[in-house]
Amino acid sequence: MNPFKKEEKKVNESDQAVKPINQWVRLNKIMAAYRFATLALGITVLGFLFLTAYLVNRDTLVVTVSNDGKQFFRGQRKEPTITDSDVETISRIFITTRYTWGTGRGEHILKELAPFTSEGLLQKLSASVSKNRAVMQQTAQDVIIRGIRPEDGRVYVSLDRVIQVSDKMKVVSPLELTLTLIRGSTNRHNPMGLYINSVLEHEGD
Repeated sequence: MNPFKKEEKKVNESDQAVKPINQWVRLNKIMAAYRFATLALGITVLGFLFLTAYLVNRDTLVVTVSNDGKQFFRGQRKEPTITDSDVETISRIFITTRYTWGTGRGEHILKELAPFTSEGLLQKLSASVSKNRAVMQQTAQDVIIRGIRPEDGRVYVSLDRVIQVSDKMKVVSPLELTLTLIRGSTNRHNPMGLYINSVLEHEGD
């Protein structure tokens, strides 16, 4: 019997016992590296978010160039104050766009109303335009605004609709409106962020 073979067998058994331990240590090192990488990535993303928020909210530097040279002004971000004049302006734009059309112009009204009309009201107007498309394609209409009065969160409007039935025939129809407005996001066509949210029509005398 060879004693060296017995010793060799013991060494092999010892190696096999140590191998799983080494694999476990290696796995722990890999997991630790992943945790560190994840933590570093999270810190980097958080840093970018703070930097983006700072750049978005910081005051804007305005530079004007003239014959006298350059002038620098520091702008401030402030919520615009809404006045009765602003309410009247957006109301006039809405009324003129909603109640004025030429022959066949009905399809363009909704697109022109979108920047200053709430989504709910725009859906109702879409249904109204679809229902009256045939009439709008055969007639033209203009409006004469007689008065606009903002009061208690509403806007009261008096106007005359001038409906052109044919080249030689026009019909004038008085109309009273009650508008309600809401605040929303600003856009290029609506920098004040005022939206017409509802329209109540009353046929005039």
